[in-house]
Amino acid sequence: YLAFLPIYSRLSVSERPGVRDAVELAAMGGAYVAFAIALVESFGFGLRAEGGAGNAYPFALANFIALTITVLASQRARGRWRVLFALAALASVGSIILSGTRGLWPGLVIVPAICIWFYRDHVARRYLLPSTAVFSIALLAFGLFATPFVRDRVELLVEDYGQIVKKGDYSGSLGKRVTVWKAGWQLVTEAPFFGHGPGHSEELMIERTKAISGAPLPFSHFHNVFLNYAVRDGIPGALIVAMMLLGPVILAWRKKRDEMGDYGLAMTAGIAMSFFLSGLFNNMIGHDLSDSLFLMGTLTGLFFVFEPSDRRGDRN
Repeated sequence: YLAFLPIYSRLSVSERPGVRDAVELAAMGGAYVAFAIALVESFGFGLRAEGGAGNAYPFALANFIALTITVLASQRARGRWRVLFALAALASVGSIILSGTRGLWPGLVIVPAICIWFYRDHVARRYLLPSTAVFSIALLAFGLFATPFVRDRVELLVEDYGQIVKKGDYSGSLGKRVTVWKAGWQLVTEAPFFGHGPGHSEELMIERTKAISGAPLPFSHFHNVFLNYAVRDGIPGALIVAMMLLGPVILAWRKKRDEMGDYGLAMTAGIAMSFFLSGLFNNMIGHDLSDSLFLMGTLTGLFFVFEPSDRRGDRN
């Protein structure tokens, strides 16, 4: 939240092209640095990449924002800059894969597709197909390079699913999440409109998960942000969280836009989808890093949509 003030100050005195250039260069540099850290953590120490976040999900979210920006930058840049931004996008992909956040991996296709869709009127068609082909080949090559890590994560998921189906064993990672989701849904059906209040959710989770699987699970949340707020505040609470994601995209989409506005809409939509995917399997908000990223990213995307193209007359 403290980042809001300097960001707002920059947006108040800068023109849109200058802000976009600064944002793209920062995203590119951050993507390369994050990937270097991810390689060291994964192959040097045998850990899931999490950077300095202390948690793999916020680290992956940060890289999804970098992916959103560098994909857009690669579609509008020319010459060597196009290559540098494309490589930065691949670096973000690598960091996300090495974070081990399996639930977010579909976003590696979904988020770039959303960005290109909203920015499609300004994408050079002659570059789109070749860049998509190169991106796909590079993604496959990296997947093969990181095969042992990816295979272990996928095999663990399949193994957990087999334990649930064949043995009714919910002790694995997937089984624990399924147990928490079942408990959460039961609690929502019991108090759908007003919820159980934030002070009782953890206590109720322990009680209900023990009844379902025989083992209490004292998690701090229900590993689904919409379910989490539905338990606490009822279905209206979950709808408010959903509108927090959809609202900025809808407002940007309804606005009459120029090229920069389409860029901002694509950026806002890509960030919203990244947080939505994170929210399906974890908490997309409630972590200082992810909260700051959401504020910063959404605010900047909307700045490109709503800020007048020339504010010099306003200063005179």
